[in-house]
Amino acid sequence: MPEQPEHEKTRELAAEIQRLKGELDQKKREIRDLEELIGTAIDREFPCEIGEFSERELADYSRDALGLLKEVAGPPLRPRSVGSRRGILGEPVAFLKRTLKMTRFYVRLLLGDQMRFDQRSAALTEALVVRIGHYGERLELAERRVAAFEESLVILKNRLDDLGSRLDRPPAANDVLPPR
Repeated sequence: MPEQPEHEKTRELAAEIQRLKGELDQKKREIRDLEELIGTAIDREFPCEIGEFSERELADYSRDALGLLKEVAGPPLRPRSVGSRRGILGEPVAFLKRTLKMTRFYVRLLLGDQMRFDQRSAALTEALVVRIGHYGERLELAERRVAAFEESLVILKNRLDDLGSRLDRPPAANDVLPPR
């Protein structure tokens, strides 16, 4: 089979690229339509484990989880006074409200340790997430520095090899070192 001329190969390649671009544009339109339908961005096609999340997905997940933890932790314990401005029924209604509030206060008092634990756990988790983020930034900086050192080391090793090969061969006229 004879080989195609170069200009035909180029034309076929350009046509294939155009076809793929059209296919990609169609897929993007379908994704936009789906996002409009569900009202949120589609980040991935299937659910995955937390360990497989990208950095952005992990940051979003951490923010959402911390918000839920803080919401569950609830406000600190503070009993409030109950009163009534009603006439004759005011006192019995206020008494009933006080009784219910006291019951709720005692339940919250009994559960206060758990609530404080939840609040501190949420704060600690938030602090750990922030600290891990800082450590990630420091690790990236250290990796860049190590890469730069490795490049310098390779350059220095090559120079050392060149110098060693020069010392092993007999000196040329222009390589002669001046006496000390």
